[in-house]
Amino acid sequence: MSNSLLVEQARLSHVDIEQAIKSVVYEIKHRAKTQKHMVYQNHRLNHHLQQIQEKAQYLKENIYGVASSGDDHQKQQPNSSHVPSGTNGTTTSVNSVFLGSPETTSDQLKSVRAQLTETTFPNTISSFYSRMAEIKEYHRKFAVKIENRNTSESSDEQLQSKIQQRVQKEIESGVVFSDEELYGRYVDLHAHYNAFLDLINEKPLESVTNNGAENIPTPASIQQIDYMEYLNTIGQFDKISLDVKNSEKYKTYLEGLLSYFIDFMTRTQPLMNMQKMIHDVEEDFDKNWREGNVGEVWAFLKPTLMKQQGEQNNASQQKPQMNTNNSGQQQQNSAAEQKKKKRRGGKRKSLHNVEKMRALALLEAKISKFLQDWLADVIQQTKVNVEKKSTRTWEENQAELERIEKQMDLEDDEEYQRQQREKRAASMANPDDPLSKYASKKNNPLNLPLGPDGKPIPYWLYKWQGLGNEYICEICGNHSYWGHREFERHFQEWRHANGMKCLGIPNTRHFHHITKIKDALDLWKNMQQQEQQQHWDEGEMEEVEDEEGNVYTKQTYIDLKKQGYIKESKDTKRQK
Repeated sequence: MSNSLLVEQARLSHVDIEQAIKSVVYEIKHRAKTQKHMVYQNHRLNHHLQQIQEKAQYLKENIYGVASSGDDHQKQQPNSSHVPSGTNGTTTSVNSVFLGSPETTSDQLKSVRAQLTETTFPNTISSFYSRMAEIKEYHRKFAVKIENRNTSESSDEQLQSKIQQRVQKEIESGVVFSDEELYGRYVDLHAHYNAFLDLINEKPLESVTNNGAENIPTPASIQQIDYMEYLNTIGQFDKISLDVKNSEKYKTYLEGLLSYFIDFMTRTQPLMNMQKMIHDVEEDFDKNWREGNVGEVWAFLKPTLMKQQGEQNNASQQKPQMNTNNSGQQQQNSAAEQKKKKRRGGKRKSLHNVEKMRALALLEAKISKFLQDWLADVIQQTKVNVEKKSTRTWEENQAELERIEKQMDLEDDEEYQRQQREKRAASMANPDDPLSKYASKKNNPLNLPLGPDGKPIPYWLYKWQGLGNEYICEICGNHSYWGHREFERHFQEWRHANGMKCLGIPNTRHFHHITKIKDALDLWKNMQQQEQQQHWDEGEMEEVEDEEGNVYTKQTYIDLKKQGYIKESKDTKRQK
């Protein structure tokens, strides 16, 4: 390859990097307003940033001849049609050509100097035509449609808009959301919900036998929970029995759930470094596992883990003190240890169980990180949406979905927003317009709210809906709600749910119509006290009777019997 082509490739790569930087600046200046367009904008930013990294890596390795760090790192070839397919790591670098490194031959230096001389001092027509022929030959071999470098026909804003549309078409084909997810606003866990139902109903199953036929599970043996309850208890792994956790289906269920969360984060937040985040979770888990901080679920494994840690520490301390001259004795000792291990067949099995439980605990830790931190807000919004959808019909849900998608497109449509601003400005400037700001006092003296047609609603409707009544919610930060319908609806909205979360109180039906912080805290305290009172205390609530007919609590009876005041007899128990 000639040196002129090498210089041209370097120039084109720098132009691509500069164009990608301009595209990033354009995206940041025109921030999206809705969830749908925010997701797609993040993917466009990620596309431009990856393009910058690939071009920079290509320049670093193939053009400037700088080796990448790491032996296992492979050179990245940029995805660009401007770079010939024959270019590889053996191409002479620009630095070696112009700085005269030992790899550069004298013929190459003379060729480059001759080209520079002809370009700087074009004294002959032949040099011009030879140079033009070389350029034509290059573009004939590598002919491409260069859209982003011809700025003579349109302005920079129009150019960036075209690039945005082209990248958007590429992204929409690869980033797909279901109707339930609504462009990343909610999560869709119906498939994992069905897998969880199959998991908890797998075993044990009560069955009946019909004339020697196969066992058929009865309806009483099948555990049924609705989708809302599944969302509320999805991260409570401590309530799942060890029999279920030992099954292979449980591991498959956890792997599928984790895979969905990672894919959901990749689709909704492409700028996040998921590999590093998962790696940090694994490091924290390994540290806690070595220290024995395994939680209440895996507490039965703590003695085994501490024993393994002690054996590892002893082995590391004894290793420097070993004498190399006693290698024969060491071989005998190792052979004896192997025989002991064979006799103890359960040790290998126990280690296998520990490793299996460790893998399950690691999966649970990763999923808990998603549920409690990275996707906590999305899970909460999903719960609210599922509760709203349960009160509507299928037709109403479809109509609401279409309305939200249309509203998203309109809010991010710059042309539509510009027309709306011009329409409002023209209405305000015309005092004869009944919807004008200047005519509002004349045509709306009661300051009634405007209806869908932009006109004040009738006064009877205003009084019937109670829109003149103001409801102030202290939990929502003293936010005002006008009308009983809006006040009732706000208890399931994000503002009230966030206020209850800050107070450490669950947003359940028990706290509806409570707007004062003090009242909510008092009710939560009373509910906790009632729950403690209803809790069965065997020592205080169980009564026993001695042979003489005297009634004592169980704890008092045991104490008196130990001291010899009550003789041994058959106890008749009864509960309060």
